[in-house]
Amino acid sequence: LYSDMRSQVLRAPESAVAVGDVFGFEAVYQERTIFTQCLWAFQGGLPVERSSFTLKLPPGWNVEARAFNHEAREPLIEGASRTWTLAQLPAPETEAYSPPPSAYIPMLALDLRPPAGDGAKLRLLEPRSWPELSGYFTPHYESASAADAALRNRAEELVAGRGSKWEQIQALARFAQQVNYISITLDAQRAGGMIPRPARDVHRLNYGDCKDKATLLRSLLASQGIRSHPAIVFAGEESHVREEWPSPFQFNHCILAIEVDETVGGTAVVEHPELGRLLYFDPTDEYTPPGRLDSGRLARHALLIAGERGGLVALPEEDAASARLERRVKATLTAAGDIEGTIEEDFLGLNSNA
Repeated sequence: LYSDMRSQVLRAPESAVAVGDVFGFEAVYQERTIFTQCLWAFQGGLPVERSSFTLKLPPGWNVEARAFNHEAREPLIEGASRTWTLAQLPAPETEAYSPPPSAYIPMLALDLRPPAGDGAKLRLLEPRSWPELSGYFTPHYESASAADAALRNRAEELVAGRGSKWEQIQALARFAQQVNYISITLDAQRAGGMIPRPARDVHRLNYGDCKDKATLLRSLLASQGIRSHPAIVFAGEESHVREEWPSPFQFNHCILAIEVDETVGGTAVVEHPELGRLLYFDPTDEYTPPGRLDSGRLARHALLIAGERGGLVALPEEDAASARLERRVKATLTAAGDIEGTIEEDFLGLNSNA
């Protein structure tokens, strides 16, 4: 709905562009941020004659570069500048059910390394491992999950008469699902788009984005003695997350991993080596009930926010046999060649959302 990030866009109308025309541009990106990482795409949906990315490093800084979807290229070094160039890139070919362009267009991932000690002084986020990322975000999610009296009272109302922990989880999860989804990103230069608002504010105003809804549910569960952990995921493409590059830029969505016992089953439950049985649930998905996860629209890995015990984890996958369509046809063919009868369809698993 709203973000404090701003950009200036140059766009040519279709009427002004003819086949064979070449469009060239140069752009300068300016950003004050705590992040020391950058992800650059060498092309979009059009063919490219030549595409270059130039980085000018401050004194004492270094850079580590990774190439995605193409072979690694050494940059051209001129003083403090590093330039990576690709040429003669054909237009990406798309077809029905093909992955999005980010899965196959050439991309460059950069890790900027300040001089030793400067990162801490400048309060920069320099992720070198997935557990480090978990450790950075954990305090933010912990403080945002603090409950006030109104939130605790709401939790008590929702679980009234619910005898088991599983019934309580279901009631609280359904409440979080109905909270209005509204995204407001402020203070983006200091990871504002990745840090949730306080759960008490989300409850009071009855709106929030994915990380806000997950934090609200986490607070409600905690008031009943049920532990849970945020899980940062990518929604939209199954194989998006690159395990070799620990970066929050690989994610765009937040769900919740709820600690459960052996009495809770379902295809969304997995065993964690330290945290035990975890039930993954998406409070933003208003149709999928607790016990299931619409893994078809999520990347295979998530960043589990659980202090030093967190890190990159594999998400559960929906069993194809449990998400299916069963169709039964009962028909009679008459002597005249007419046919009459009934068709019965049962949608099972996530197909029941159809």
